[in-house]
Amino acid sequence: MHFPGLLPKASSKSSGIEVVSLRSQEDRKIEQEAYAGTSLGGAADSLVKELLRIGMEGGYISLPLRSGFDEKGRSKRAIEIGQSLDSLGGMALIQAAAYRIRAHAGNAKSAELERAWHGIGEWLE
Repeated sequence: MHFPGLLPKASSKSSGIEVVSLRSQEDRKIEQEAYAGTSLGGAADSLVKELLRIGMEGGYISLPLRSGFDEKGRSKRAIEIGQSLDSLGGMALIQAAAYRIRAHAGNAKSAELERAWHGIGEWLE
């Protein structure tokens, strides 16, 4: 079912089922570029590389709390990186970095990162 003018339409009918995306065209473009490995810029690429390492080695969330994590169990360094990315390029850059993490580390690590970044800039307000 499609409601003309109400929802952006990005359909996939390979299974015979129409899929409607609620994401903007810009959001889908950011995701495609992240999966393609398009450079985010020297400083941002370096931060994302470090962020990926953090996620693979210790995670973005730790319960019970460990050294290097805040009182909510969020990686302090991952939060700092999110703040730096926000300063460098705002929501678009944070979003691109999150898609890059999903592309390289998978959905579970991406979901952890989303929780760790809650409240940074416009992220998940």
